[in-house]
Amino acid sequence: MSNKFHEFIIFLRNFICDWVMSLLPRSDTSVGIMPSILLVRLDAIGDFVLWLNAAKDLRRLYPPNRYRLVLLGNASWSELAVQLPYFDEVIPVERESLYYCFRYRIKIWKLLRSRAWAVSIYPTYSRDGSCGDAVVRVSNAAERIGSKGDLYNQPAWHRWISNRWYTRLLPASTRTIMELERNAEFMRNLGIKDFSAGMPELAVSAKLPRNFDVHNYIVVVPGGSLTLKQWPVERFAELSERIHRVLGVMVIICGSQSETVLGRRLIGLTVDQETGWMEDWTGKTSILEFVSVIKGAKMLIGNDSSAVHIAAAVGIPSFCVVGGGHFGRFVPYLLEKKTPGPLPVVIFHQMECFGCNLKCVKATGSIDAGKCIKLVTVEDVWQKIVELVL
Repeated sequence: MSNKFHEFIIFLRNFICDWVMSLLPRSDTSVGIMPSILLVRLDAIGDFVLWLNAAKDLRRLYPPNRYRLVLLGNASWSELAVQLPYFDEVIPVERESLYYCFRYRIKIWKLLRSRAWAVSIYPTYSRDGSCGDAVVRVSNAAERIGSKGDLYNQPAWHRWISNRWYTRLLPASTRTIMELERNAEFMRNLGIKDFSAGMPELAVSAKLPRNFDVHNYIVVVPGGSLTLKQWPVERFAELSERIHRVLGVMVIICGSQSETVLGRRLIGLTVDQETGWMEDWTGKTSILEFVSVIKGAKMLIGNDSSAVHIAAAVGIPSFCVVGGGHFGRFVPYLLEKKTPGPLPVVIFHQMECFGCNLKCVKATGSIDAGKCIKLVTVEDVWQKIVELVL
């Protein structure tokens, strides 16, 4: 069975399942219980962190004495969401399981149908029809609100269908704007007319990993969601050595379980390891520990990934090597009000093909970094560090 045919069968199965579940009776609102608002965020942690500036202001529309805010969120970061004061409840969902595991999908749908939702809100611009839109559909809330969005995560015909699952689709600019501005656009169209894009804040209890006993250090995160967006690990190694020699700091490598190979490679490319100036913590931290390690660092260096947004949200200087795929959407930061915290410093090499939406026309291989990323040199990043840190 071809992969495309297999994916189509899964899609068809889920579509029929969702249709059946959406027809089943749902719970009625009980007398004396506050209306529940369902917030849907199943995207990556970086998207979630960037949304926090908007999330905290939802209480202006839905005050705690009148509404119960329930966040249905990606399980990969739900531990963070639980610690924040914005939500009354967090329902963690394994996104991959929701799509591929039929029994798990039924389980989540039964949970949704057992509750009465006054409103469901899916604020993501690049909507996902098979998961995020499907949650809104199955919730059967009296009011179902989403963004008109774009076609990055679903084909036009699928969006045409899923648009009909909403009672209100908020207008969205078709030009490329920074995600903080995009969230502000959604909030204003939702009803908070004076909302403006500001820096997200991530205030969570410190929880450093066991045996983490480092104080004067920087964090290097060589991974990212796609190889196309990853600066060559050899350059991270060269830059790390230079920073250690000049600043005398430890270098802590961080990343997810899937990025442990990158961590080992980075360690192997550096010299003078006998002095123990570099430690590899890829795949060894929970999300709370990851945030805590970043919060204690002097600065962070990484690709266009969640780590840069976390650093900004906890007030740590960060340096981001970025290509042209999504340039202007996630970085550089553009705010509509002043902020005391440091903005991520973006290092890039402008090319005529910027804005390709990660459909690279100059890539030389499926496991290769984009040319726009490769054109950024170690010296380029070092000079930015010199300007702002030394």
